[in-house]
Amino acid sequence: MGNMATNFDELWTRYQAEIRRYVFMLIPRPADAADVIQETAVALLDKFIEYDDERPFLPWAIRFAYLEVLKWRQHHARSGLIYSEDLLVKLEATIAEESPMLEIRL
Repeated sequence: MGNMATNFDELWTRYQAEIRRYVFMLIPRPADAADVIQETAVALLDKFIEYDDERPFLPWAIRFAYLEVLKWRQHHARSGLIYSEDLLVKLEATIAEESPMLEIRL
């Protein structure tokens, strides 16, 4: 697990800024976005043993972030501070389309 944890730390450090940008595009308040990012990191670490290092880390991590955004959204549905589901789906699709270009730029 020591080596696996080191690999996770390296990947998280490398891609954290991109994951943060993604979450901040989908969550309107910085404190809420920070909570989602923290939950994303925990979920990624918990599932890192399942990560296929033959595939790019960023799209895998972004999918976890999206799932955490959905969980946050369900929890805060009554606050009125969330994007509509249609907008959220459109944003996620646009970001997914742009992800390969972001990977190349990195």
